[in-house]
Amino acid sequence: MIFSLQKRFLVLLLLPVILVLLILGVASFLYARSFLLDQWNLTTRLSLEKTAHQIRMRLDEKREMMELIALAEKTGDPAQAFLIQELRNQRGVLAANLVTVSLDQVPFEGKETTAVATGGNNALKPRAESLPGSGGRSEELHGLHDVFPSGMKPISMDVDSEKGYLRLATVFPSRDKTSSKKLTVTVSLDYLVQHLLHMSLWQGGFACLVAANGTYLAHTDRSQNWPKRLGQTGLSLEKEVLKEMRRHDFGTVFGQGLQADIIMGYFRIPTTPWYLVLSSKKNVVLAPVLRFRYSYLSAVVVSVLFIGILIRMNTRPVAKSIGEIADAAEKVEQGDYTVKLSEARSDEIGRLRRRFNRMVAGLKQKDVIEQTFGRYVDQKIAKQLMSRPEALHLGGEEHVVTILMADLRGFTPIAKRLRPEQVIRLLNRFFSRMIPIIEKYKGIIVDFHGDSVLVFFDGIEPDVTLGAGNAVKCATEMQHGLDSVSEQNLKDGLPVLSMGIGVHTGEVIVGNIGSETRAKYGIVGSAVNETDRIQSFAQGGKTMISERTYRLLSDRLVVGPKCEACLKGLEGTLDLYEVRQILQTDSSV
Repeated sequence: MIFSLQKRFLVLLLLPVILVLLILGVASFLYARSFLLDQWNLTTRLSLEKTAHQIRMRLDEKREMMELIALAEKTGDPAQAFLIQELRNQRGVLAANLVTVSLDQVPFEGKETTAVATGGNNALKPRAESLPGSGGRSEELHGLHDVFPSGMKPISMDVDSEKGYLRLATVFPSRDKTSSKKLTVTVSLDYLVQHLLHMSLWQGGFACLVAANGTYLAHTDRSQNWPKRLGQTGLSLEKEVLKEMRRHDFGTVFGQGLQADIIMGYFRIPTTPWYLVLSSKKNVVLAPVLRFRYSYLSAVVVSVLFIGILIRMNTRPVAKSIGEIADAAEKVEQGDYTVKLSEARSDEIGRLRRRFNRMVAGLKQKDVIEQTFGRYVDQKIAKQLMSRPEALHLGGEEHVVTILMADLRGFTPIAKRLRPEQVIRLLNRFFSRMIPIIEKYKGIIVDFHGDSVLVFFDGIEPDVTLGAGNAVKCATEMQHGLDSVSEQNLKDGLPVLSMGIGVHTGEVIVGNIGSETRAKYGIVGSAVNETDRIQSFAQGGKTMISERTYRLLSDRLVVGPKCEACLKGLEGTLDLYEVRQILQTDSSV
């Protein structure tokens, strides 16, 4: 039994509690996780929206000044030079130039166009083109307002992220209508994205400004180790962000697989092809719920231990009573039938104790019978014998059995040459090899006489042929087994042994011989003496069988020539055969 009764109580009672606590913990964790991610999503959007508004205001400031300069040209206002100087003095403005150009130099013929940020290269797109990330809306990029001074062309934007500037340019007609003037304003990119570079970030996160095509314009990582374009590293998350930017103005993308710990949010700056992108580590965002997870698990462990102690205190008396019964059963198993349990209790435990005492009384009676065979018969054979009631009575019955007797040749002179411990070692090795073979073929050992053994087969089985076949097969295998014993003897410096075996089938008395206090299960009859004489006739390494045994197995054996033997103590002669080979034509042999 893997678990004791008390442990089973603990498992069965604690398991539902643990499951409920775990389900509550998982549900709470998922809810808190979802809440924190929603909070991050909202916080990110507000932060990006605020930063986008500040960038737009700074662009608005420069654009409005450019509109005033264009308007001053139209009205002939002498304050135009003052406005240009004021524009140059504004924060973030690196340069402001107004130059006169001929009409054929004006790049705004036909459709109005705008330059999209490409890291220094002007890529012109039609003004009515649908912007990536604009949700499919057609939006003009000619400035931050839809109304311009008459004749003023849309403001183009050209970003050079490597040099760190943004160039705004527009063209408007001169006062004399014979030429045009081009106003160019160069703005520091660091000034424009100052709030982006100093925005509050989650630990391990970054923020950046990218163009619609993914080109980086600004990055919070000032080491310049980041690539030129979003998605250039080949990360699937960045590619997914670019894909979503073409569909929506704002969104959040969660990493998958190896990038599952990364979250990225983006927000489009209105009226521009620019996006703010914010990246964070999910484990940083979820740090509170992760800490709660470990605290909750600790609380679960403490609760389970406390409940386990309560269960143990209440189940221990029951387990103790059952343990006493188990201890008593163990003593009975070891043969102690004097055990008697108290029957004072009136509950189920008391009923179990009474039943146990009755069972022990029955086992005691049965064990007396089992011990009749257990002292000298193999347990498997004993069980077969006990299945027949007639085998249990003191006395015997006449049966036809096959008897085998084996004896070592020349053992007496060998024993005289060896030390006593060597003789015992030699005999123990011999019998240790022979007894398993005898048991294999269901032989019943009657007795050992020094270096010989007497065995009979199927004393209570009706099939005499089966017993005879087992006896001959056993004798043949015993001869082969003696070869392995001799090999071990040679290694140990002991003599090589030789054995003669006699097999005979005849009528004997099979049963319990002796008294009520001392008995032996064996055989008695003249067939036993005949087997002993046949064995004495067999030379070392030979197996001799009688005529009766041969007739039972004549179609299954290869034997030597029949020989007539005049045996000591027997009248007349006996026909004997030397077994040379057993033909495997019957499963019983």
